[in-house]
Amino acid sequence: MCVRKGQKKTAALNVLARPVREIEQDLQIDFKQDNPEAQDKDLPRLLVDHFSFEKLHQVMSQNNNKVLGAYDELTQFYNMLDHYKTNSMLDRKTLLALNGGAQWTWDFKNGSATMDSTCLNITGFIQPAYVVKLLSQDDFDGFNDRQLYVCPVERDVNYDELVPFDPTTNPQLKRVYEIIGNFHKAPVTYKMDKDAHKLFKSKCQ
Repeated sequence: MCVRKGQKKTAALNVLARPVREIEQDLQIDFKQDNPEAQDKDLPRLLVDHFSFEKLHQVMSQNNNKVLGAYDELTQFYNMLDHYKTNSMLDRKTLLALNGGAQWTWDFKNGSATMDSTCLNITGFIQPAYVVKLLSQDDFDGFNDRQLYVCPVERDVNYDELVPFDPTTNPQLKRVYEIIGNFHKAPVTYKMDKDAHKLFKSKCQ
């Protein structure tokens, strides 16, 4: 989602991430009950907000090879990719591979570990000016073209007319996420019909 500075990105992301955190906490409580000796590093994880690729491999390998990365400032995340590498785009290539479900092997100091299939998705907010920068760069590996940017039209808001959030009259996102999670315990393939493909194409032009 493209959002300018000062537009409450963190608050909006917290609304979406809170139900995931609640589900994650429930999973961790159940895991501790079944494994009293478990340490924090062993607990189930659904969401990450900062990571090194070494740590990411460890987290994913303990969570069915999948996890979601959520950032209130994707601009900073993208700026860090390949930051410590010379003449290389290894971070970009890794993210493309993980998003596509590739096998992933990481060499640790005491050996290596391999995941046969992966599922890593990154979501969050990004500044419009940085999207322009990404799209104007030489995109030799197609990394930038594989990002989906949503740019809502700016509008004036009368904050006095906003209705406060009432959890008793609004659907619980936690239940929605639980249904989605249960439905995707096994791989699911989605295909657009002709109308959906036509609409998607029109939105991307």
